[in-house]
Amino acid sequence: MIPKIILALFILIIGLFGMQRLWLNYNQKEKVKLGRVVLAIEDAKSKGKRDVQLPAPIPLYASVSNLDEALANYSTVIMRPVRRVSQIGPNSKEIETWYKLEIVEYLSQPNRVSACLSCISATDIPTELRSIGENELLVVQNVGSVVSDGITVTSTDLMFPEFKFEHEYLLFVSIDPNTRIGEIELGPAGVSVIDAGGELKPISEKSHKLNDELTARFGKIQNVKQELKFRRFPPQ
Repeated sequence: MIPKIILALFILIIGLFGMQRLWLNYNQKEKVKLGRVVLAIEDAKSKGKRDVQLPAPIPLYASVSNLDEALANYSTVIMRPVRRVSQIGPNSKEIETWYKLEIVEYLSQPNRVSACLSCISATDIPTELRSIGENELLVVQNVGSVVSDGITVTSTDLMFPEFKFEHEYLLFVSIDPNTRIGEIELGPAGVSVIDAGGELKPISEKSHKLNDELTARFGKIQNVKQELKFRRFPPQ
C-alpha cells in the first residue's frame, strides 16, 4: 500500500513540475509578444522610475564591397528631414522614429528597380505621416523617445545617430515606389552628412568607407551632383 502512495506522490510531483514548466514557457512567450519596450515600461512603473534608457536593437545591415557596387544596387538621393514621429512599432514592438524627408535632388539609380525593395508595411507608418508628396520619402530608424503610461523611454544608437533637421544628407537607399518608403539597407555606411561648405562627412566615424570613396573620386557635393545626376548603373 505504501509503495503505491509513494508512486502516486511521485507522479503528482512530476505532474506539478511539468505544469510549472508549461506555465513558465507560456509566460515567457507572452513577454516576447509584448516586446522589451513594454516590459521596460512595466518594470519602471514597479520601481517608481519615470525614465528608461534602452540601446537600439542590433540591426543586420547589408554590405557592399565598394562604391560601384553601392551605385549599382541603390538609388542615391540628397534629402533633408522635415518632420519626425516616434512610436512603439505595431509590428516590431520597438521604438521607431519615422522621418519624412524632402528630396532635394534625385541623383542616380540602378537599372533595375524592384516593385518592393523595402518590404516595410505601409500600415506601420504613423497616421500623421501618411500623406506623402511626390518629392517626399519616409524612412525609419529604431531610435527616439516615446512617453507611455507616464514613462519616457529613449532608444539610442551610437553607430547610427538620428537625422538632424538643420542638415542635408546624401543617402544610398532602396525605395518602394508604391508606398514611398525608403530603406537604408546599408545603415550608417549609406549616409553622408553635407556640411555648409559642401563637404561630405560620414554620419558615423565607424562606417566611413563609402563616404571616403565618394570624396576621393568626386570631391565636394557639387561634383558628386555633376557626376551622378540622372545616371543609371547596371547591376554588379
